[in-house]
Amino acid sequence: MVSRFLAWLLLVSAQLAMLHCLSVLGLQSTVPASFVFGDSLVDSGNNNYIESLSKANSPPNGIDFPGGEANGRFTNGRTVVDIIGESFGLPFAPPYLAPSTKGEAILKGVNYASGGGGILDETGVVFIGRLSLWKQIQYFANTTNELRNMLGAESAANLLAKSIVSVTIGANDYLNNYLSPVPLTTDTALSPQQYQERLLSNFRRQIIKWWLNSMPIFLKFLLSMEIPMTWCSKSSLIPKVMDLTPPIKDAVD
Repeated sequence: MVSRFLAWLLLVSAQLAMLHCLSVLGLQSTVPASFVFGDSLVDSGNNNYIESLSKANSPPNGIDFPGGEANGRFTNGRTVVDIIGESFGLPFAPPYLAPSTKGEAILKGVNYASGGGGILDETGVVFIGRLSLWKQIQYFANTTNELRNMLGAESAANLLAKSIVSVTIGANDYLNNYLSPVPLTTDTALSPQQYQERLLSNFRRQIIKWWLNSMPIFLKFLLSMEIPMTWCSKSSLIPKVMDLTPPIKDAVD
C-alpha cells in the first residue's frame, strides 16, 4: 500500500512539474486535446465496459466527483490527468470504450487507461478483463484514423502534434504480475534484472508504435512508468525514463 502511494505521489509530482514547464514556456493555451494511457491511477471508466474484476463503479469511488456518483475512476474525485486537463481548459477525456466516444467527442482527447493494465499483455490476468498498453495503443490507432477521416490528414497531424499525451504505467507489472504471492505468469521465473529489461524492451517498442500510428512527434509527451523523472526545454517536453529510444528496426519487429 505504501509503495502504491509513493508511486502515486511521484506521478503527481512529475505531472505537476510538466504542467509548470508548459506554463513557463507559454504553451498551456495551445493544447487542443489530451490523450491518456495507463492503469487505475488514470482510468476514467474504460473498465466499466468490459468484464473485469477491476472496477470502480461503486461508492466511495466518485463521491467527490461532480455529480457525486461512481463513474469508473479509482478515486473519490478527479484523477491527476483530470486536474491537468482542466488547467488547459480541456474537458475530462472520455473513456475510449464508452459508446459516446466518437465523432466530435474525440476532438478534445480520449482516455484509454484501464485498471489492472500493464506494459505486458499478461499483467493483471487475475482481473480477467483489462486493457494492456498494447491494446490501448491499438485503440489509439483507431482514434487517429477517425481523426484523419474527420479532419483530413494535415489537420489531424496538427492536432496530434499540439496535444498532450500522458502515460502512467508499470506498477501492475510488478504488483499484479512479478511480485504476486501466487505465480500468475512465467515472468516470475526471471531475475529482477531480466524482468526489468523485458519491461523496458516492450516499452521501447510501444513508444515507437505510437510514433508510427500518429505520424508527428508529440510536442508534449509525459512518460511516467510510475517512477517518473521529468525535464523540459524550450524545444521539447519529453520526460525521460532511462533509455527508451531503440533503433526503429528493433522496435517494430
